[in-house]
Amino acid sequence: MGTAQGHVGADQHELSRVDETSWVSCNFEVSAEFFNWDSVDEENLPLGSGTAEFEEEVVIPVFVTISGDLLKGDPKSWHVGVEVSQQDFWIDAGEMEPDWLSERDPEDD
Repeated sequence: MGTAQGHVGADQHELSRVDETSWVSCNFEVSAEFFNWDSVDEENLPLGSGTAEFEEEVVIPVFVTISGDLLKGDPKSWHVGVEVSQQDFWIDAGEMEPDWLSERDPEDD
């Protein structure tokens, strides 16, 4: 799914580049550990951990390069290269809090 831009002109029958923008649906799982600073003992005290799973749609630029005789040649003889843009994504995992009950040690009861 996406939009494509590209062209083959009379002077570009050897090589063409298509810039594609794709929307990709991704499943993410985020795990976090929670700590509290104890200023008396000067150490981090573990409070537990939490996880969040969610689906997010991200936009990824894709570049397709086609070479060969694009105007008169057989498409089966074309050479096609695909490059996916490498980039960082910011995602919002929402709010998380420790899963207090699953972190209990049964021996403490």
